[in-house]
Amino acid sequence: MESLKFFEVKGEKIPYYYFVYDKELHVLLRRRNYFKARHTKLDDGRSLVEFLMDETFRQFNNEENFYVFERAFMLVVHYFKDHFIRDIDNYVYKPIVDCIKKTRIIKDDDYSNLAFSYVGQKDIKDCIEVYVIPFLYFGAFMRQAFYDFTDPYISETQIRTINDVEEEKRIQKQTLEERKKREEEIFNIPY
Repeated sequence: MESLKFFEVKGEKIPYYYFVYDKELHVLLRRRNYFKARHTKLDDGRSLVEFLMDETFRQFNNEENFYVFERAFMLVVHYFKDHFIRDIDNYVYKPIVDCIKKTRIIKDDDYSNLAFSYVGQKDIKDCIEVYVIPFLYFGAFMRQAFYDFTDPYISETQIRTINDVEEEKRIQKQTLEERKKREEEIFNIPY
């Protein structure tokens, strides 16, 4: 797989890099497991870091005159195949950032050279996709690619006030209590 891709802004081809880590990494990258798991051997005998390095360099062609971004934005899209709700901030993406830094496509991973964000998404398989975009063009990249990173049902959700949210909860609670009361009357089942 070739990691270098392009998108267009006002007729200009803008380079970006795309990496995919097609393995169930959510257990190993979970913050509470990470420090123990980083040296744990995977099914193929490699450690987590060895796997990430091998995959990064397998996808990256460093034999050509490649693009280096002085300032970049890295977007991590973490896909989960199950239906568990996960707090995406409970995952450690540092080993991925470090492996990509070793390709030399980003000058450094300090705050003046790299901005970082992550998104969680449901999918049919567990994997992680990483996009490295020139910082200046991140907004344009997201405008073009945004719907690829979002669940169309979630992205249709409206912005609401806290009063609207609380009223919805109150109605749900009232509806549940009324249903329980009807079931109790019909089936004579005490809750």
